Amino acid sequence: DVIFLEDQTIEDFDKAEKQKLDARNYIDVVSKPPGGTFVNGGDVHVDDENVTDDHTSDHGEPELKRSSTEHQVSQRYPPHDYVTVTDNGEPEHYQEAIANVDKEKWLKA
Repeated sequence: DVIFLEDQTIEDFDKAEKQKLDARNYIDVVSKPPGGTFVNGGDVHVDDENVTDDHTSDHGEPELKRSSTEHQVSQRYPPHDYVTVTDNGEPEHYQEAIANVDKEKWLKA
């Protein structure tokens, strides 16, 4: 089943996706540090057990899903029919084109 959203375009979806990606790049400076508690004077006591290092996370390329279907070679013409397709077709070299009845057309080409 397909749902058409006539009042929206692809550009609308692209803008919304870009805004989501941009929002992920902002840092919340007001939030409490992970695993830390505020102490008088603004110092922070950090519990080493609960701290995770966000800088070591892997921001590399996302893993791509590969298709499980096997690649099939095109069989427009079976191999034994290639001779009949190319036989009496276009000239293979210049002398054959000049000797052809359609010499003028081959010269223009």
